[in-house]
Amino acid sequence: MTSASTTPRTWLERASVLGSLRSLTRSKAPGRLWPVGTGPHYIDCGLGSYLYMSEGERLLDMLCGLGAVSLGYSSDPIRSGHVYSLPSTSEILAAEAILEHVAPWASQVRFVKTGSEACHGAYRIAKRETGRKHVLMGDWAYHGWHEWCEKRSDGLPEHSGTVLYPHGQRLALPQSSWMDSAVLPHKVAAVFVEPHRWEPVDIEWLKHLRSWCADAGALLVFDSMIYGGRWHLGGASGYFGIQPDLEVFGKAIGNGAPIACIVGNDVLREHGQIVSGTYSGDALALDAVISTLQAYQREGVIDWMWARGKQLQRGLQSVCAAYPWAIPEGAPVHQRIRFADEAQGHEFSRLMMLKGILWHPACANLMRAHTEADIERTVCAVEESLRVMNNG
Repeated sequence: MTSASTTPRTWLERASVLGSLRSLTRSKAPGRLWPVGTGPHYIDCGLGSYLYMSEGERLLDMLCGLGAVSLGYSSDPIRSGHVYSLPSTSEILAAEAILEHVAPWASQVRFVKTGSEACHGAYRIAKRETGRKHVLMGDWAYHGWHEWCEKRSDGLPEHSGTVLYPHGQRLALPQSSWMDSAVLPHKVAAVFVEPHRWEPVDIEWLKHLRSWCADAGALLVFDSMIYGGRWHLGGASGYFGIQPDLEVFGKAIGNGAPIACIVGNDVLREHGQIVSGTYSGDALALDAVISTLQAYQREGVIDWMWARGKQLQRGLQSVCAAYPWAIPEGAPVHQRIRFADEAQGHEFSRLMMLKGILWHPACANLMRAHTEADIERTVCAVEESLRVMNNG
């Protein structure tokens, strides 16, 4: 009999060192896609559009690293160095690439490692610039895990200086009826906007926010973590044609490398130095930004995503028409199937996994490595999975 001390431990057991989530990222932790124990929870590597497991299985990835992987997976290292004792030339080259291809309206860039960091940096810069206490944040939006933007279990902000506003709400001067009486325009440091992913976004409303911020002396901040490199390489500002004071990018611009950034003009030049960290100058990630943006220009990545996304959207709409309890929605480059019961979403992801497709209950993304055949295979798996659910 094998003793307990020599029994091989599973990855799930070993992952207890990462805390109760057993993952460093909440939204892809074991149990979030399918029930624990009903499928693989950890991967060894990725190649092209597939993820590979130590057991020999592989899954076609329709989540794309929570939207961070835009080109596909590769095992080739970009370079050997990460962080040096002096700034690397990669900092300059990556910043120039961002300003040329992503945010041509801006003149300044500050790099960090995560989207949460970038949003927090923009938050601190806005407060430093204005000397004000409050920020407005959309009640549908997610800007990271820092206290100022985190919501309690009842949906209200943890931080007393953060005020939620409804999607599409005009911020009438001097005060909107939904605002707390203590939150007047002259006390607002910034309005944070993550354009809605599942509902139509009114460009006139975004123009209104731009005008309101100018009149109130507040900063308009676009969170383009999801929009950037998918809807448009230039994110919300590029897609909607409206210039914010600050904009944050990440995810797709590094094709999975740990990199994010804040872009802007004078306000970033004045206060950007408060955003600093040892690993902000990680040359490997900065080189990944340069290579990724070159690939976007060379391979027409945005057009490819929209084309494959429209193919997927047509397929989902056709298949789901027979199952009114499964509702496809979203833009072609960022879609989902919404179920009335959350448990149905997890069951659907489990069935898709059994057919070799990684599908997150919350969203599906596209990458350059996806082929027409990949999308056809995904649509077929969707049809078969919904049929099984419909038959009980």
